[in-house]
Amino acid sequence: MKNLRVKFLKLVLAKIEQDQLLDRMGMGICINIDVLGFDISELNFTAEVDYGILDEEDVSQQLSDMANGVRKAIQIEFEPEHYDEAFELVKFWRDEKAYVGMMLMNYLKSEKNKL
Repeated sequence: MKNLRVKFLKLVLAKIEQDQLLDRMGMGICINIDVLGFDISELNFTAEVDYGILDEEDVSQQLSDMANGVRKAIQIEFEPEHYDEAFELVKFWRDEKAYVGMMLMNYLKSEKNKL
């Protein structure tokens, strides 16, 4: 995964000249490359973006593995006067380790069946 991060960062920074980056760092703009786990000497700054580096490593299986078991979300709108109460109710049930999505689905199904 570190290799993928390096490739991604190289792609993002490909159009920034090394001198510009170093100047920005010296001017107090916080660009902390160390957080990503490598140093600036690993970057190869070029004038053109080489999108081919994205083809070198097939990450589709890694992405699939990361997506497995990840819940999806639906945004539910509330009128401003109901938002705080709704927020607190969802927070309460999440703290109780309840599956709020299933609770909502069950209620909506039962209401639908009444029609």
